[in-house]
Amino acid sequence: MSCDRFIDNALTIVIPVFNEQRYLAQLFHSIKGQTYPEIKVLIGDNASTDESPCIIKHYASQATNVDAIYRKKNIGAVANLADLVKKCKTEFVSMVGAHDLVDPEWAESLIRVLQGSPEATLAYSRIARINDLGSVVGETDGGDFVRDEQMPDDRILACIAHSWGECTAVNGIFRTSVFDGFWFPKTTGPDHILLARASYLGKVVRLEKPLYYRRSFNRSSSYTGRIKGDVLFAPSRCFSATVAAHVVDFCVLNRFRIFCFIRIRRLTTALSIGYGRLGFSNNAVSYLKTIFWSFYFLMVVMSPLSRISFANKFSK
Repeated sequence: MSCDRFIDNALTIVIPVFNEQRYLAQLFHSIKGQTYPEIKVLIGDNASTDESPCIIKHYASQATNVDAIYRKKNIGAVANLADLVKKCKTEFVSMVGAHDLVDPEWAESLIRVLQGSPEATLAYSRIARINDLGSVVGETDGGDFVRDEQMPDDRILACIAHSWGECTAVNGIFRTSVFDGFWFPKTTGPDHILLARASYLGKVVRLEKPLYYRRSFNRSSSYTGRIKGDVLFAPSRCFSATVAAHVVDFCVLNRFRIFCFIRIRRLTTALSIGYGRLGFSNNAVSYLKTIFWSFYFLMVVMSPLSRISFANKFSK
């Protein structure tokens, strides 16, 4: 994975924001206290209706390494993230929740792991759970995404087939090259697709010290509402769409050279196991829905601009 077009050793912290006035100052303070020196911050305010834009402007005015985008319309959390990540020019990138906190050594510790493991695509840590007031109320492993398999197919299939639960690993630090060709599907569990992709492209590593603080609180918006924003078309809450997104991204990662019965069978089995636990039904109706979503996502991936991008990438 070449990072020649990125700023070496630098990290961009991407922060999508929508009505987070209660927590932003605390997050900004925790980022300001990082021991790692090469940090850029990119904030995308998704048409917040509270005081979030004012807090962001105050923070940005005090730091030279902070850029902010203020959207006039709520484009949804997934589209907001996709736009922010595409603007990253650093070797490493992390997506941090606007209501969460990071330990002072979070960036330095995780980047040290990535620098020492060229094959690693993602480094994350155990998670400290905090309440609305910021008090630690528990600890988790951030999700089970560490794999021992050596081959890319084996790693991604093991990831897909495991018991999907917590996915706070997605708030770790990625090599920015992981996002090459990634299309941020607007469906339930887009983080699942990204974590599976990171598993395919390299090793995922976890530090056993809690360095990321994830906040639990009552949200004023629904999960679907956060994904779609003010867009009329609502993403599918059924896991057929998530299964289809895995299939399409597996095709993308393999440059659409997967038409081998054994590989397709292994992928289908892994998807049935992983998403069967979440309610995906192994029947004709579910598979018809999956086929529909696969064709839809293929149209998104292979749009005119995407075709140019893929042609340039695969001609190298």
